[in-house]
Amino acid sequence: NIWDKTCIAVGHIIQNCQIENIADKVRGIGFDATCSLVVIGDKDVPLSVSPTQKASHNIILWMDHRAIAQTEYLNSMASQNVDKYGDILSFVGGKIAAE
Repeated sequence: NIWDKTCIAVGHIIQNCQIENIADKVRGIGFDATCSLVVIGDKDVPLSVSPTQKASHNIILWMDHRAIAQTEYLNSMASQNVDKYGDILSFVGGKIAAE
């Protein structure tokens, strides 16, 4: 359901964009969703994401830390090259997280 809504939102953005022929100019669209997700329904009632169907099981927790070595490398390279590229990590909170 989240992916379907994302596709609909991107379609609306492209259709309503003020850039001429935008669909011909877009080469790719990236999404970053390394986050936790709380699922709620009408009137903010928790919706289970578990086979148990317990309302208290309405959270998907993201805890993927497989890229720790790569993250450390990227943070190191970015900090060593501030003069060349600027403080690019300032756009992502000062460092890249392993998640």
